[in-house]
Amino acid sequence: MPDLTSIDELDLSPRAGKQYVAFDREFREEFIYFLLVDRFHDGKNHPVVNTTSRSTGFPAPDAFYGGRIEWITKNLDYIANLGCTAVWLSPIFETNAYHGYDITNYLTIDPRFGSKQDLIDLVDAAHSFRINGKPWPLRIILDVVINTTLCASQPGIGTG
Repeated sequence: MPDLTSIDELDLSPRAGKQYVAFDREFREEFIYFLLVDRFHDGKNHPVVNTTSRSTGFPAPDAFYGGRIEWITKNLDYIANLGCTAVWLSPIFETNAYHGYDITNYLTIDPRFGSKQDLIDLVDAAHSFRINGKPWPLRIILDVVINTTLCASQPGIGTG
């Protein structure tokens, strides 16, 4: 899959041989799990904090932490077993911030979050998800914030 350079290159026609999911639920019936992709799971095993009091957790930098789309796919069972029926992802497009809310390129998935194939794999796994052998399809919602883009790449313009 080559990277797109223009919105004119988007092909939204159905893919041959692809079976699409029809949801029985209306969108307003969804129980949505929101997550910051960078903070959800970094693929490392972290020790369980065994205490009866509130834990301060572990320090997370104000920079990229390491969460990736592939780790969301590998942890769909955790989300679904909470009873959730949809997963809302923070912006995954090219960005300068771990939270993704200053997109610099709407046509490219930020490689720190994963690849186009990782997103395809997540959607396929979510749509075909099962709990105890029964279908439990999950919707994937992409956050695309249009009014908070980064414009620092243009000379004379600051971020905003």
